[in-house]
Amino acid sequence: MSNTAVRQEVERVKKLKRALEAEVELLRSDSEKGKIHLRVSQDKEFRDKVARCVVDEAHPGHHGMGFSYADPVEGVVYYKERNAAWNPWSESVHWRIVSVDDLVNQDINDFSPEVDWNIADIPYRDMVTAYLKAEGEKFKSDGDIPEWVNRSEVINFARENGWNALLDQEEQDAFDAAVSFALDEFKDEIIIEIS
Repeated sequence: MSNTAVRQEVERVKKLKRALEAEVELLRSDSEKGKIHLRVSQDKEFRDKVARCVVDEAHPGHHGMGFSYADPVEGVVYYKERNAAWNPWSESVHWRIVSVDDLVNQDINDFSPEVDWNIADIPYRDMVTAYLKAEGEKFKSDGDIPEWVNRSEVINFARENGWNALLDQEEQDAFDAAVSFALDEFKDEIIIEIS
């Protein structure tokens, strides 16, 4: 091995050592300030369950009776009802229980699975045609959809008149995309502040 190669290897090891020392110093400093760094479980099932909970709770229609929490170390998800008198997790891990939202990067992200029916890949014109026929109405003389036609009413009509499987699939695809996005934004480490 040449002297150059040995010097390069020594320099690489020194760089790694400095980086590790800096990380240890940060962890020590943070722990003195009551901040504890926790590595988040890498378990695939845990992460998938957390992502699904994040997406469920991000839906504008979510008015659940409670919310989901997680133990990021053990990789366990808990559901706590809004009016619950006690926590579903043991007191010994209470300090590290966080909202599932804390495990994904929330910065300017929206995890709502709500379908934007304005851009969804559905046969909207066919749905409008059936809707207008059921209402005893017609398209405008130039073939345009009348202004009074409400998209959400058309979607509701379509759901009840043969397009429910297609609309359900659109909603499932939107949910799956939101879950995939939440998984992409998953944190590998979080900081818990102990007061």
